[in-house]
This record gives sequence, C-alpha cells and structure tokens, in this order.
Amino acid sequence: MTKTFLPAVRLLAVAALALLVAGCAAAPRPLYVPLATSRYGYAEQPTGDLSYEITYRAPLFSTYAYGQASRDRITEQQLSLAYDMALLRASDLALARGMAAFREVRRDNDVRVEVESDPFYQSGFNRPCYDYRLCPPTPYISQDRRTVVDVAVRLQVQLEPRAVSGTFDAADSKRKLLAAYPNAIPSGNNVAPSTGGPIGTFNTQ
Repeated sequence: MTKTFLPAVRLLAVAALALLVAGCAAAPRPLYVPLATSRYGYAEQPTGDLSYEITYRAPLFSTYAYGQASRDRITEQQLSLAYDMALLRASDLALARGMAAFREVRRDNDVRVEVESDPFYQSGFNRPCYDYRLCPPTPYISQDRRTVVDVAVRLQVQLEPRAVSGTFDAADSKRKLLAAYPNAIPSGNNVAPSTGGPIGTFNTQ
C-alpha cells in the first residue's frame, strides 16, 4: 500500500507545482486601469478648464541576465507603452468632455532601472512578470541578478474642440490605440470615467 501511495503523492505535488506555474504565467491583467486600483495604470488631475496632467505608470518589468543594450531597449519599449496608454487616457478625457481633439503640451519621462540580487532566481520565469513580487518562488534557488525596469510618462494636454494641425484626433487616436492594444481595456468597458483625482506616486514597494 505504501509503495503505491508515495508515487501518487509525488504526482499530485508535481501537478500542483505545474498549476502554480501556469497561474503565474497567465495572461496579464488589462493595461488601461486606474493607478489607484493597481500597481500600474493611469491617473489625471485638471490643470485648467480644458487641460489635464495625465500620468501612466507601466507595469514593472522584471527580467534576468540582460546587458545594457537590452535594458535600454526594454526601457524604450516600456516608455512607448506608457506613452500610448497616456494618449488613450487623453483621448477618453477629450471624448468625455465633448471635445474632438487634444494637444500635447509637455511630456516628462520618469525612468528607474535597478539591478539587484535575487535569492529566488526562477529560470522558468525569465520573462516579464506583471506584479512580479506576487509570483511564487520555485524550488530551484540560486543567486542571480534581477533587473527591474519601472517607468512612467506624464503628459500635459489641452483639449480642443476640433482636430487641426498639431493636435491628436481623439476618436481616431483611440481607435488606433485599441487596435494596437486589443486587450488594454477591461472586458465590458468602453470609456473609462474620469477620476478627477490626484496623480499617483511611483512607489515600487
């Protein structure tokens, strides 16, 4: 009886570990969410009757064994993502206010790249992992170096009644951005409501 029971226990343990890994490898959550409800997302505050300061903080990108060139490439990709989501937020704000377009007045990038020791090196997770601190460690433990890329883009925008040279057409911009990021918006949502709240801080803890 013991000889047949132990292999079954081992099989169950392997199956449980496989499910744990699969759960962490699941598709990431929607990108276009309020920063107040997640570790990443958008926030805005009015700076005038038809002007806003919009911030989008990208999901933390955690990876291993990349050189400087690769870290720079990843940083640019994350900045591009954050910029696109900030433009999507500006499009939503313009449409919600009955304005056809918006003008980008100013853009600021906030970039933090940290290389740190990771006592729970996970060879199976050598990829971007959203909210990586929530991913459980595997049994294979070894010292390694982890690179964490944390970026945000802050835009100053002015809403405009019509699209002219130098402005973004709000409806067209939203259509193109959603085509580029088909899973950005949570299921069932079309236009995210304006929060009107303060901009979030870039806290990585």
